[in-house]
Amino acid sequence: NGGNVSLHGGSDPGRPAAGNSSHGIELRNAAIDTRRSDAAAAGDVLLRGRGSDGGPESFAFDGVRLSDTTSIITGNAAAPSAGSSGSITIIGTSGRGNAGQGVQLANDVRLESTGGSIDLRGRSESSGGHGTLIEGNSRITTSRGAITIGGESTSGSASGLYVAQDAQGQAVIGGPPTTGTVVLRAAAPAGVDSLDLFGLVQTSGVFNMRPGGVDAAGNLSEWLDVPITLGTSSAPVPADRIGMVINQPGGGSAATLVIGSAQHRGLITVHGPIT
Repeated sequence: NGGNVSLHGGSDPGRPAAGNSSHGIELRNAAIDTRRSDAAAAGDVLLRGRGSDGGPESFAFDGVRLSDTTSIITGNAAAPSAGSSGSITIIGTSGRGNAGQGVQLANDVRLESTGGSIDLRGRSESSGGHGTLIEGNSRITTSRGAITIGGESTSGSASGLYVAQDAQGQAVIGGPPTTGTVVLRAAAPAGVDSLDLFGLVQTSGVFNMRPGGVDAAGNLSEWLDVPITLGTSSAPVPADRIGMVINQPGGGSAATLVIGSAQHRGLITVHGPIT
């Protein structure tokens, strides 16, 4: 319909995130569509939720959980003059307990914008939960906007950001239509991998992997002194995985790969070729 869509607030209008006795926000087999058929700017979508606590022996609930072919589609492909309209922002914090995800996309979820940015920020405050988990053949695509995905896990052995390849297929961030910057930002407890990247990232713009967290208010943080290691000496970074990023199928433009940032102070180690 072209208008903005926001899901947040809960019973207390002063609270920034929805929350109840389950997942903060859960959408199953749902559709949100803010595309315009005229030249006007498309609506933005904001989902913001916090999951309930599960207790020390119980499962915690996700902050925002999208599943079962849920789709969020924004933008205006017919009107380039509409600029960067039609953004998608999802911010989630898990409850405390076990295995709660901050933001989870599972089972063929689609987030698509023709011109706006897509911003996912997940924080897990449970033991064994990912900050942001993207799995089950889910896809995140924008043609002209940026894609920023952040995830922080605060307890246990789960990574901050997990992009999966599983029995349902490969999670995809970007794809051939994407020309903007893609940033993956992740943080985890000491000794735990911050980023597990088994899905596919594609853009003809800049692809940036960097350490950084998501605080309880949904704000992003930089971890400039944290060492960055891609792969290990016994398990190097697969060349085909990086190759799928910087060598686009069909002879498209090569992306620029950035590890860390100009302000990064920690050691950067890459095991394996980047070709």
